[in-house]
Amino acid sequence: MLAGAEIVKGPDYNRDVPQPHPEHDASLLQLLNLTVRQMALDHSHKIMSAAFTDHRDSFHHVMAYIPSAGFRPTELAKQPV
Repeated sequence: MLAGAEIVKGPDYNRDVPQPHPEHDASLLQLLNLTVRQMALDHSHKIMSAAFTDHRDSFHHVMAYIPSAGFRPTELAKQPV
């Protein structure tokens, strides 16, 4: 080695190569499930920001089965599990 010579690190050619997305190999069902979960989280945040502090995420599972004509909570309680 020559006196006074500095060691210079070579360029990193892999630095700007994009990495595959974590869900790249996910099935369609998994992607749909992730989408529904994200939409539920967004919905919960909007409800909480509107000052409805008694909302729980478990309500989403129950509300999915409410008919468009509406119902009484006692009717839902009478349904078999």
